[in-house]
Amino acid sequence: MQEKFPWFFQLAWRSQMRFGIIGMGRMGRSLREFFLAAGQEVRSIDRDGSPLDLVRESNIIIISVPMDAAPGVIRSLRGLTKDHLVIDISSVMGPSFESLRELTCESACLHPLFGPETIDPRGQNIILVPVRKGEKYRWLLQFLGDSRALVTETTLASHDEAMAVVQSLVHFSNLALADAIASRIPKEMERYSTSLLRTNQSIFRRLLSQSPDMLRDIQFRNPASQKILRSYVLGCQSLLKSVEEKDSDAFKKAIRDALPVLDALPEEGLASRRKIIAEDKEALALLGPRGSFTDHAAGIFLVRSGKKDVRLYLDTIGDVIRLVSQGKVRSGIIPIENSIQGTVTEALDRIYEDGLTITHAITIPISHCAAVHPENEKVRFILSHPHALGQCAGYIRKRFPDARLLPMQSTSEAFQHISVRGQKDAIAIGPRLAAEIYGLKVKDEGIEDEKNNKTRFYVISRDRPIVVEGSKVSLAILPYHEKQGILCSMLQAFDAGKINLTRIESRPVKDQLGRYVFYIDLESSWEEPRVQDAVKAIRKAIGEVTLMGCYNDLAD
Repeated sequence: MQEKFPWFFQLAWRSQMRFGIIGMGRMGRSLREFFLAAGQEVRSIDRDGSPLDLVRESNIIIISVPMDAAPGVIRSLRGLTKDHLVIDISSVMGPSFESLRELTCESACLHPLFGPETIDPRGQNIILVPVRKGEKYRWLLQFLGDSRALVTETTLASHDEAMAVVQSLVHFSNLALADAIASRIPKEMERYSTSLLRTNQSIFRRLLSQSPDMLRDIQFRNPASQKILRSYVLGCQSLLKSVEEKDSDAFKKAIRDALPVLDALPEEGLASRRKIIAEDKEALALLGPRGSFTDHAAGIFLVRSGKKDVRLYLDTIGDVIRLVSQGKVRSGIIPIENSIQGTVTEALDRIYEDGLTITHAITIPISHCAAVHPENEKVRFILSHPHALGQCAGYIRKRFPDARLLPMQSTSEAFQHISVRGQKDAIAIGPRLAAEIYGLKVKDEGIEDEKNNKTRFYVISRDRPIVVEGSKVSLAILPYHEKQGILCSMLQAFDAGKINLTRIESRPVKDQLGRYVFYIDLESSWEEPRVQDAVKAIRKAIGEVTLMGCYNDLAD
């Protein structure tokens, strides 16, 4: 456990409790791992087991069963004494809340606003609705706060009203959209896919991988749901009417009315994480989930730099860059260049535009495996990041020509998806590490088309560049004026000093059509006189030179 959750062992719990978990579905297993990692004593039984022995030996009993079964399980615990705390984790609390009121011991409803694949509680929202407070309830509240979850105490009515929007409405609209897309999707959708569609695909997969009974209960059991759903349907009908009647004013008004409200919401779901990250700026931000090639590169960097191993897994590369830019974390690590796919130009642009510094580079070989659920039956789908799908195109054409490609945000997300959903008709393509983490069976290894495939990662920071002896240098050059021979003049300045350039590429400047910034990497030290002479010549006659970083490449 300690190897998987090193951050937990920086916390010192004042006391230990004995937890009993009734129900060993995905969330029950996740909670068990969570409490064990924190050094707590945990016993668990399946929902059909007898809870009597479990209850006798536990201080805190957690009920993790389907919503319709929870009231019955709670009623079976009526003989508990005041020495116990009973927690139900149903996302619709009403029926369980009423059953908990019949108990004489401490009790509460707890709603973790994250899925069972999330073990790390830092920055995650947890809602607590107390029924009967006491010493153990206060201990649990402190425990969750110490683990740096964001805990909100509220009432049953307030919770249901919020969940009518956060769960019922969001799930309802996404289920309707997924149904509409699925019934009209082109055969080769990957050829028409956009970044927005891929984001929606990821949302649909996460939603549809959940229990259909739970999704039904979220809609049926929350008394506040129907009102908000009716409002949503009326809004859709109004928007459709403006499209049918080509009423431009009405259509634009809907956009204008919604935008200010949405601008006030947390940006890309990171508000809770921002609040928590401020307490640990030494965290290394990276693209999640665990088990990706970025995760592997992060491990190399942390070991060789001697830094504390605290990793913050985020949803997109943009999220990583944003948190570093805002000073919420000291550093982040992002993929920047692949020997086959080329440069991740959007990431390079953001480093330059946000004034960030490249502090290290890590280049690792990329070898993909194909992994399946242990009970795999056939292969209808192939899941991975678009770059990995492209790097293994030959293998896919030869082995699974009829399989459908499903792009994911990262390679490790593909493995996590198959594991969490229990999908037996799909293959995940990516690192073997991810297959081991998520318990998948490796079907084939070394399936990449090019065996010399490598990816370079940058560690980025807000700190000013530090000159490192024998380092590589990255520059951005923005010409004062666009005119014939600019590139030739720059190259001549470096050639005069016999400076080896390892990369040069141009990117459009977003605020002015026809203007370009040049990214150039040198194999030299920044302080060498010949480099300084070349930079002075460029600054004098050609353009503005920005030092993006001096760094060593920590090759694997």
